[in-house]
Amino acid sequence: MDGQSQQGSSSEHELPVNWTESRFERLFNTMLNGFAHCWMRFEGETPKDFLYLKVNRAFETQTGLKDVTGRWVSDVIPGIQERDPELFTLYGEVARTGIPTRFETFVEALGDWFDIAVYSPGPNEFVAIFDVITSRKRLELDLRESEARHRTLFDTVQQGIIYLDMEGKLIAANPCAEQILGRSLSQMMDMTDESPDWNPIHEDGSIFPASEHPTTITLRDGIPVNDVVMGVSNPRTGSTTWICINAMPVFLEGQARPNQVYATFRDVTDQRRTVALQRKLEEEIQHAQKLESLGSLASGIAHDVNNILAAIQAVTETLRESHAEVPGLDGPLETIERAADRGRDTVQRLTNFARKGLNHPEVLDLNNLIQEEMNLLRRTTLNKVNVSLDLANNLPSFMGERGNLASMFMNICLNSVDAMPHGGTLTIRSRALPDDNLELVIADTGVGMPPEIASRATEPFFTTKGIGHGTGMGLAMATATVRAHGGSLSLVSEVGSGTTVTIRLPGGFAPTPSKASAKPATNDIYQPKRILFVDDDELIRASLPALLERFGHHVIQASGGKEAMRILESGITVDILILYLNMPEMNGAEVFQAVRRTWRELPIVLATGHLDDETAELIKPDHAATAICKPFKAAALAKLIDQMFLSNPTV
Repeated sequence: MDGQSQQGSSSEHELPVNWTESRFERLFNTMLNGFAHCWMRFEGETPKDFLYLKVNRAFETQTGLKDVTGRWVSDVIPGIQERDPELFTLYGEVARTGIPTRFETFVEALGDWFDIAVYSPGPNEFVAIFDVITSRKRLELDLRESEARHRTLFDTVQQGIIYLDMEGKLIAANPCAEQILGRSLSQMMDMTDESPDWNPIHEDGSIFPASEHPTTITLRDGIPVNDVVMGVSNPRTGSTTWICINAMPVFLEGQARPNQVYATFRDVTDQRRTVALQRKLEEEIQHAQKLESLGSLASGIAHDVNNILAAIQAVTETLRESHAEVPGLDGPLETIERAADRGRDTVQRLTNFARKGLNHPEVLDLNNLIQEEMNLLRRTTLNKVNVSLDLANNLPSFMGERGNLASMFMNICLNSVDAMPHGGTLTIRSRALPDDNLELVIADTGVGMPPEIASRATEPFFTTKGIGHGTGMGLAMATATVRAHGGSLSLVSEVGSGTTVTIRLPGGFAPTPSKASAKPATNDIYQPKRILFVDDDELIRASLPALLERFGHHVIQASGGKEAMRILESGITVDILILYLNMPEMNGAEVFQAVRRTWRELPIVLATGHLDDETAELIKPDHAATAICKPFKAAALAKLIDQMFLSNPTV
């Protein structure tokens, strides 16, 4: 195409000059951004005021300022220089240097936030194009405040909080989560539910499969999972930390599958320990209740068995006295007496479950008691094992019942020997503890016991021996005996390493003489007495009174408390009252109190299966009363009667 045709073509598309100006004016006044063309007045290089040369309608809409063209800003907005010095500085820099800039600022004089772009079309001139962004700024401020509150809550809440991405990897964790799990944030960042050092376990100790983790289920199924307890390895403590975890899915708008998981958890390790301790205490209470029930049962049985044994002993004594000349009778009678004595000791140990104190305590030397029993054991059982005696010198004395303690000691030693069928060493050690307490240790090098057996070894009737080889009462009776003495018994055992029984007893007690021996008898001549013998058991009434009569006493019998009171109230005079405590209708304690209201000086002997605290308190202030424990021999009762009168001339 030639130049002429080009020129002609151009002239066909020329626009009128007024069209361009009017077009620009329409664009200027319809633009959404505020526009202000201004001239800046300086004093030196310091901007002091500016003149509005041209503004558009959006300027008026966004600032609320009207008719500003040709006016100074100091007249339009008085005091703006002082209230918004930063705005003046930025405008001045652009007008002076011609370098454009953009900034966001809060114009205090107008009370709004503005996003302003500034450039310079000529010397000392600037053009400001702006938008009001107050709403956005408020949203940003609210968002920042919300984020700050969330961050404060996230950092300070006393629960672990973690966020996982859709791959199950950690993207955030709060300080409490780091503390509970024993891992820093950087250590946890590469972990997933399948990480080998995570190793969560169920409450029963089994491994927690990754597919069952709460966060895995939530990511996979998009459902919340609540209150799952798991144990996790804690590298900081080297132990297991137990947590209770809740997992919630986080969905982005329109998404069917969660993009994140939000999980919270708390440390329940101490809570589990508390529950376990409570459960243990409940088991111990149940165990104590079983022992108490067993003791009550044993006391009831002892009542009948003691009467039977007392009758056997009385008849045996009668036969020995009346048939002393019969050859060959002494041996069988002695066997019967030994059997009755053994039965008495067995019943006594059974009743230890019910009693809380001692029947006939005396001042004992622990080393002396050990030596006596060891001498007996050496002649029989201990030749199968080596014995190591380690007895401390100058042990404090203590109050105890020699027979029960001796039986307990021998029983534990026999158990130890049984645990060493192929030989071993039995160690007996005594020590003085602080506060005059005593410690007795009986240790063997035998087969030992696994934990589940050792924990039950002191339970009544629990035994691992075959039928006919043990009742399971040995260690249970030993424990009851020690408790009755105010002490404690503990057992430690390990398979292949033997068993150690440790007994601790209170020591340092001074002897407490009984009232019957406060004034020793000057002779042992039995003085005939008129005795009222009260017992509800026919076997006792058929045996003991007759034997007492062989000692020269005259015995009046009563089968119960009410009959005894009728005899006394009838005017019959008696020298002494022998009264059994455990009787129906009117028991011995009630008879004792009724008698004391009328006959204050009548000597009374209370016969009982065991001397409990209540009975001891009953006779303690009464100088004319004493007690004797069934079963007893008639000779012992006769001697006690004689001693009461010799040591108490006023009765």
